Amino acid sequence: MNISKNLYSIKNTLLGMLILPLLFIAESNAAIYKWVDSEGTVHYGQQRPSDVTAEKLDIQQEPTTTFRSDAKDTVKSEEAAQDAEQKPAEEAARQEEKKPETAAEKKQRLEACARARKSLATMESIGRIRSKDAEGNYTYLSQQQKEAQMKQARDLIKKYCY
Repeated sequence: MNISKNLYSIKNTLLGMLILPLLFIAESNAAIYKWVDSEGTVHYGQQRPSDVTAEKLDIQQEPTTTFRSDAKDTVKSEEAAQDAEQKPAEEAARQEEKKPETAAEKKQRLEACARARKSLATMESIGRIRSKDAEGNYTYLSQQQKEAQMKQARDLIKKYCY
């Protein structure tokens, strides 16, 4: 008898585990209705009223938060689209200015490229940036100042990293 009680208990537990998620799915797919009463007041509800015509609303559920990595990916994809638009014009300008680059000039250009890339990578990976003024005091950059410096680094990358 003890075994049959245990099997019955296990069966009920498993059945509950299968049915419970279905209840949440049904709740998340509940319809939202909109209607206007005789006084002109707009109402919203999950049950269709029987005495007036109601419009069923199509509610799309979007994630409410964007994780930081997702935001970075979005920013990077927007930057890539901007880069793709600007590259043909930059390439044309380079072709016009094209003169043989000496080994020393190439070395300087590649060093400037590496510095700009390192600077941008650092700014993207660090939340707050501290800078030192002429008197030796440290101050933190505001978000706007940080974004301006990041833009400046991207411009240098465009200029030197080709």
